[in-house]
Amino acid sequence: VKAVFKHAINDIHGTKMFFSTSEDEEPGKKPTIFSSLAGFYLKCYICGEKNIMFWQLSKKDVYSKKNIFGVPTYNNTGDDENFCDFNLMQVTVCPNCFFASNKLDYFQIQDKRAGKLPIATNGFETEWQKTVYYRRELINEISEGFFTERRTKTEAILSYQLAVETEDCLSRFDPDKSTFQLNTIFLILTQAELAMEKGLRAVAERKLLEVENRLETVFNDLEKTEKIQVASLLIMIKIYFKNYENIKMYQHFLVTYQSQFNSLNPASGESKSLLQAIEVTTDVWKHRNKYVYDTLHGFHLND
Repeated sequence: VKAVFKHAINDIHGTKMFFSTSEDEEPGKKPTIFSSLAGFYLKCYICGEKNIMFWQLSKKDVYSKKNIFGVPTYNNTGDDENFCDFNLMQVTVCPNCFFASNKLDYFQIQDKRAGKLPIATNGFETEWQKTVYYRRELINEISEGFFTERRTKTEAILSYQLAVETEDCLSRFDPDKSTFQLNTIFLILTQAELAMEKGLRAVAERKLLEVENRLETVFNDLEKTEKIQVASLLIMIKIYFKNYENIKMYQHFLVTYQSQFNSLNPASGESKSLLQAIEVTTDVWKHRNKYVYDTLHGFHLND
């Protein structure tokens, strides 16, 4: 399935082209052990911690393949010793207060003047600092590699959990809770993919059910373009679990939306999202036996 859930809802790793790739133009750039990876020093808005590493793919030719839920996965197709699985390190974690995100704008560029987290509201920073002890316990036995390019799959899953907790805490201080709920979706889907890669199928599928529950909770509060993308992903998840009866309301939503299609600008993002969603979900439904849990070995179509 081609990007069933658009990453426009949760822009992967912040602003992809924020930094140039010129050695001379990038303040704070740090050499890495992987040729396909660039590292940058950032500062935590919450506690002021400096020299936090933010990782970014620096090569466009890194091979990736999306799973059936639209999550990119990175595979070493040859004997490249410099290969890195970007899913392991795309969440940046403050080593002091454990504020975590895959979004660049959640952190401060280190050379800039002190500022505040752009999306935080009154009370968030205080609440986050109160619960530092809990997160410190979570990572108590991790290796030193957690804050480097050597993060393991187990540690990566934990980094996504910290990012989810960051978004959940932010949502308690903002009336638009659906935005933060949507931000968690890519994070949890990637957790699920990593767990499946480790052979933890039950864990991976619990994460998938968590995504389903979060999306259904906020569905009615979303804008129409977001609803298109979310309906597509919910249909995919329900097909995976063979929950065919509960697909109907989301199929009906897309069909009803299509009946109003003549009023949309064909060149608009809304129109393009709708056409793609209908095309993808129709094809997946037609070939649904290829997408169900007892046919697949993971979250990728069988060869």
